[in-house]
Amino acid sequence: MATTPVRQQTISRAELAEFIRSPSTIRKFENLQSNVEEALPGNVDDIRAIAQAASDLSLLLQNRSYIVFNAEGDLDNSRSLAATGGLEVVDGPAPNTVTIRTKDLLSSIAALSSAGFIVRNGTSALTRVLLAASPKITIANGSGVTGDPAFNIEESALDLANMGGTLGIAHGGTGATTLAAAQAALGFDTVASTGDFKQRAAATFPAGWVRANAGTIGSSGSGATRANSDTQALFTLWWTDFTDAQVPIQTSGGAASTRGASASADFTANKRMTVPVVADVSPLIGAYKL
Repeated sequence: MATTPVRQQTISRAELAEFIRSPSTIRKFENLQSNVEEALPGNVDDIRAIAQAASDLSLLLQNRSYIVFNAEGDLDNSRSLAATGGLEVVDGPAPNTVTIRTKDLLSSIAALSSAGFIVRNGTSALTRVLLAASPKITIANGSGVTGDPAFNIEESALDLANMGGTLGIAHGGTGATTLAAAQAALGFDTVASTGDFKQRAAATFPAGWVRANAGTIGSSGSGATRANSDTQALFTLWWTDFTDAQVPIQTSGGAASTRGASASADFTANKRMTVPVVADVSPLIGAYKL
């Protein structure tokens, strides 16, 4: 069954008064009264009541600017407005209107005036832009307004020599920032330590090494075969780890001597120490770490 639609019409006082007083309306009332009196004499009072009501309505309009007539039918399939997801429905500013508007987060987004990326802070929103904490990094279009942000790192900053902090050469980093330290951390340390032995088939030997040929080492005033301050590390190592029988101590004149209070004291006293002999091989011994 079809439903009767709601129809609302506004008629001004002047328009209604003109309609009631028009000759056409009066003739219609007279004809209606005459027809009813002839056909249904008992209803004459009803017709007069209708006429009186029309007259009363005319008087009422003298104190009103307009009158609204509603014709309302059954609304079996009626619907109403509802809003979700940050929207709400409220009465509109004009009569018989409604307004759909944003609220909470959507309202704060609509109120944003600065450029940037929108982030949520609870039920409100604000904008953020991408910034670089280092002068060696630049960001183009950090707000994203004119395109995608682009990061640029100075090429010179990518060189190992220009990097600061920890150089991660293994999971978690090692704290090494030099090649030598990285090699040591990875087990590839090729740098000799004091006391290391080295085979060399040559008549000469590199700096930092002395021959294992029963020579002596000591300070520059010790008169030793290798008399230089760079031998102190090896002097101290053997003085600590070996006995007089293994590495005899001598005076600067070459006479037998005994150990003093410490390796440092004997080295300062210009004592010299005998280098062990490796028969028929003459290996080199690291005198100090390079």
